[in-house]
Amino acid sequence: MSTAGKTQRYEITTYEITTYESLIEIAKALGNEEAADLLRETLAEEQEDLRAPPGTRRDVRLRLDSGLRRNRNRRR
Repeated sequence: MSTAGKTQRYEITTYEITTYESLIEIAKALGNEEAADLLRETLAEEQEDLRAPPGTRRDVRLRLDSGLRRNRNRRR
C-alpha cells in the first residue's frame, strides 16, 4: 500500500471512530443502551482496524469483508 493509501486509510478510520463515539453519546442521551452497545461493538472493530498494520491478514480480511458488504448492499 502506498504512503498516500496508508494516510487515506488512517484518516477515514479516524473519522469513523470519531463518528461512532459521537453516535454512542447520542444513543446514551436518548436512553437507547441497545443502540449504544451495538455502536460500541462497531467502534471496537474500527479501533482494531486502525491498529492492524497494512497488508496483515487482519487488514486484508477487513478490507475484503468491507467490499463484500458494499456489494451486498448494491444488490438490494
